[in-house]
Order: sequence, then C-alpha cells, then structure tokens
Amino acid sequence: MKVDEIVAIAHAAQNGTAAQNGTAPQNGPDQKRANAKKGKKPAAAPAVVEMTTEQLEAIDAEGWSGGQQNQMEAAMKLFPASISTKARWISIAGAVKGKTPKDCFARFKSIVAKLKEQEQPQAAQE
Repeated sequence: MKVDEIVAIAHAAQNGTAAQNGTAPQNGPDQKRANAKKGKKPAAAPAVVEMTTEQLEAIDAEGWSGGQQNQMEAAMKLFPASISTKARWISIAGAVKGKTPKDCFARFKSIVAKLKEQEQPQAAQE
C-alpha cells in the first residue's frame, strides 16, 4: 500500500475531497548514504506545525484535525517504512501534535481498512 493512496483516503474522509499530491524529502538509509557521499546534510525532522483555531475545531469522528492529518502525512513521507517499525511510529508521532505512536498507527490502520473497503467493490465489478 502506498503512502499517497493512504493520504488520499484520509483527505477524502476528512474533507470529502481528493487529496493534493505533495512531496517531502526522502530520508531513508539509502538516501542518507547517497547524501553523505555528496556531502549533503540529512533532512531535519519535521517541525510540529502550529494549528489554527479553525483547524483545531475541525475534528473528524476519530478525533483527528486536518492539521494533525497533514502532520502525519508529512512525517510518513519523511520517515519511510525502511526504518524499524517502532522507531518509525515514534518519529511520526513526534511530528504530530497531541498524538502518540499508538494513535498514529491506529489512524494508519483505519485508513488502510477504508482503502481496502473501497477496492473490494471495484474488484467485484471486474
């Protein structure tokens, strides 16, 4: 399952609209080695984005604001699945204001389940 697909589902659930495609710097082990060879410094961890009152009020049924969802999406792109699972979710949660690693992982699993539900009717039609 691709992060971009998960992001699209999250945005659709949050806003009822399609997600915008965004890019974040890759910071996996291979990229770190390549950057070290080129003399580049690794990308910094994402800063916690401050949320406006409007974003805080727009909480979905699972207790996530649009700002928190955006923070998680950016962190998932920055911390790829190639790092250990525990370290990845700790890092992701560190970038999402007010959420724990368990909260972030549960959100991820929820979005994956929604994506699978959407794919099943399409497979039945074929």
